[in-house]
Amino acid sequence: MKSRSSKSKRTASSVTKYQTKKSRVSKVNNIADVSVPHQSFQEQVVALVNEERKRSDIAPLMINLNLSKVANLKAVDMRDNNYFSHYSPQYGTPFEMLKNFGGSYQYAAENIAAGYITPQAAFEGWKNSPSHYASMLNANYKYTGIGYVLGLESNRYRAYWVQLFKG
Repeated sequence: MKSRSSKSKRTASSVTKYQTKKSRVSKVNNIADVSVPHQSFQEQVVALVNEERKRSDIAPLMINLNLSKVANLKAVDMRDNNYFSHYSPQYGTPFEMLKNFGGSYQYAAENIAAGYITPQAAFEGWKNSPSHYASMLNANYKYTGIGYVLGLESNRYRAYWVQLFKG
């Protein structure tokens, strides 16, 4: 799910410096080392998804911190390597990432988005995409994790979002 391309007008703000320092994970060896710097944004996305699931009479998703770390790892990877794809040149498919960092699962999916600045905007983007919306409403998924990272001046997008699901 892409949004309109927009270059960041930020300089190296304290938030970007914090994110770059805390979430630089290109050489990660242990998922426990990955930070989840925007937890409130993640919680907002999950709340919006759960409201939608409730309207469809589907059990709410539970936030899984490890899934959030994997999702954040993917968001940072897209930012740091300046790509937008379900396939990571460094980590492979979302399913390979989950096997390597996220533990076992029976069902899994990944939603990605770029350019959206707010949790509401990212949610609406996913909601307006039939395949992403289907993932959000899939009753087989019990757990979710959200990754969010601000883009850098050199990136095409101002922000990167990843939502992982497993059941």
